[in-house]
Order: sequence, then C-alpha cells, then structure tokens
Amino acid sequence: MKVKINDQLICIPPYISARWSQIAFIESQEEEGKGQTTLKLHLLDGKVISIPNLDQSIIDIAFHEHLLHLETSQLTHIKEDSIREDEKVGMNMIMNILQQVTKGNDIQVLPKNFISPLFAGTNPIEAILQHIPEHKDHSDAPADVLEKMAAVIRTLAGNNATLLPKPEPHCNCMHCQIGRVIYEEDHITVSDQDLVFRTWDIIQSGDKLYVVTNPLNPSEQFNVYLGTPIGCTCGESNCEHIKAVLYT
Repeated sequence: MKVKINDQLICIPPYISARWSQIAFIESQEEEGKGQTTLKLHLLDGKVISIPNLDQSIIDIAFHEHLLHLETSQLTHIKEDSIREDEKVGMNMIMNILQQVTKGNDIQVLPKNFISPLFAGTNPIEAILQHIPEHKDHSDAPADVLEKMAAVIRTLAGNNATLLPKPEPHCNCMHCQIGRVIYEEDHITVSDQDLVFRTWDIIQSGDKLYVVTNPLNPSEQFNVYLGTPIGCTCGESNCEHIKAVLYT
C-alpha cells in the first residue's frame, strides 16, 4: 500500500490510515544528532501515533493537507451556523405572521406536543404546518385567512415546491386546508374564452345599437348602429368598430 495524503485522510502504512476528522492535531520532532524527523499524530481518543524516519517532503504534505482540512471544516461550520440562523429568523417570521393572520379566529395551527424546528432539526415550514390527524375535524378557516396564510407559505418556500403543504383527503387540519388552497390556485382552469385576446368589448345597448369599448382604455368608447344607414360615432363608414360588431 502506498502513502496517500489529502485534505480528507492520511494513510501511511503500516502506521495509520484515518480521516483527519479523527485527528486532534499533528506535530513533528527532530531527533538531535540523528537528523531524523518523527511525525506525531494526536488522535481524538488520546492515542498518539508516531511515524519515524519520514522524508521531509511527506511531513510538509501532511501539514499542508491537515491545514486545508481545518480551513474547510471552519468554513463548513460557519455556513451551518448561518443556515441555522436563517432558519431561526424564518421560523420566527412564520410564527409572527401566522399569529397576526389567525388573530381573532379559532384556528389551531400547531400540534399539542410542538417541538421547535431549531431543536427538531426540521424545516420551519414543515414543522409548523405539519399534517395533524387529530385536527381532522377542524372547522373551516375564513377564506381570506387561508389565502393570506397560503401567500405567506408560498413566499417563504420560494421555488422549492416540496416545502408546500400537501393536503390529505378527508382531513381538515390547517395543513390540509392551506394545502388545498395552494393546490386549487395551481390548478385553476382557464376557459377558451378567457384565452381569446379581445380587441374590443361589445355591449348591445338598444335595437341595432351597440357600445364598443377598448378593454385597455375604457375612455375610448364608441356607439355603433347596424340599422340603415350603418354608422359609428367615430365618423368612419368602414371602421374597425363596425367590423368588430359585425364579426362578433
């Protein structure tokens, strides 16, 4: 087996093969008068592995890779601390908003044995809006409250659809009520009529008389008469307003 040292592990047969995470610190000692250097690896369990007569280049590599491991670990810890702080802020935000939205309503959002997401190690949205079978007969929350809560959850979930609550059939807990609102919003059916681009809105106001209005500018309005003679208040005899009424 060959010597292998990188920022994850150190392997110097037959002395040691371990991850840097198992090693507390390392040091080298040069024996006086012999010109030989010993590398000492202090393990987390208190053991010390001494490797004598190592080439200086190997010792230099060991120190370099161990330093890389320490720097990487430090960055990882900083990132994890930052994530935990963001989750704490997110949880507090959710709790405050839900309290404001549900104020004055008999709404049960949290389970009886609720554990803070900071201690449970779960996502704040998943922990706070978890499915609660014991609330299956919960009364319907006001529509405006559900819509506000759904909007809050959507915003905090961002583009991560997996964080959105999934409604369970025959359950009316707040998780499922909000989940159904979000599901219905995502599956709104648009009719073919709604998809047609309208140039003019046309309303019949009398016998052969129509009011033609620009939907983008309601102040742009004309009266079209389809009697004899055909005419439009715009003054043109073959205008688009007359055509719009004829072809509607």
